[in-house]
Amino acid sequence: CSLHVTIAIPTADLNWHGYISQAATAACADARRFREALPCGPLPLLTNPVSPLEIPEASDAWRRRFNDLWDEMRRSVTADAAAVTLRCKLTRLAAAQKDAVAPTLLEAADKEKEKEKDREEDKEENREEDNVEEEDDATKGERQGKVLSSL
Repeated sequence: CSLHVTIAIPTADLNWHGYISQAATAACADARRFREALPCGPLPLLTNPVSPLEIPEASDAWRRRFNDLWDEMRRSVTADAAAVTLRCKLTRLAAAQKDAVAPTLLEAADKEKEKEKDREEDKEENREEDNVEEEDDATKGERQGKVLSSL
């Protein structure tokens, strides 16, 4: 009997990007202002206008909105909140792994118990067979003794 165990380490969760972005998601995803659609219309300008369709005012509005949301997110995401978010995620991962592995381990333990029970039953049957053989030998001996004494 052998047991092979694979340990999975959630590396995507254990880097700074994952740690910070998950904390930001946890802090901001439920806030409606973070889920609002980007405004329809001209895209913001990040450089000087290249075409008459690009409107500098759109760029200013996007920048202001981005900066407002960015500042709000930075205030919402603290090191303590990020640690709580990671701890919750790792707890969920550990529970999922336990749920996946526990039935297999229990099944293996049950099979081992069944094998042990079968071995015990086999031993008992062998003892009973040995006793029957001993009784048969004893009975033969008695019969032989009776036959010889009757001669």
